[in-house]
Amino acid sequence: MRRERVKLRAGDILVLVLALLGWIVSWRALGAGERAALIQVRSPQGERTYPFVASDLDAEGPLGRTRILCRDGRVRILSSPCPDGLCVKMGWIAHEGEALICLPNQVFVTLAPKGRGAAVDAISR
Repeated sequence: MRRERVKLRAGDILVLVLALLGWIVSWRALGAGERAALIQVRSPQGERTYPFVASDLDAEGPLGRTRILCRDGRVRILSSPCPDGLCVKMGWIAHEGEALICLPNQVFVTLAPKGRGAAVDAISR
């Protein structure tokens, strides 16, 4: 059986280029890819905010200590006493709005912009 070649016409290429440009413009306009400036760590002990610099952070939860590692503009949970370790397997985050969550130990790590208030996700009436 012989395959038939598909030919792209000028209109097809134009639609593909316009779709790609639209995606790039919307991605930039929505702020995707912006580097975070602050690390917010919330645990049963309270909420703390740290500058986005190379550091080792600890957060105490009901199961014990969760270790948070910040290196090379990225953040990850290095170790946690939770039974399944999913938070450790989540890997690195680097952009504002991203989060790491350890539900069993009740530790939440989010990346936030510096100098601006908390971003509003949605408003309803």
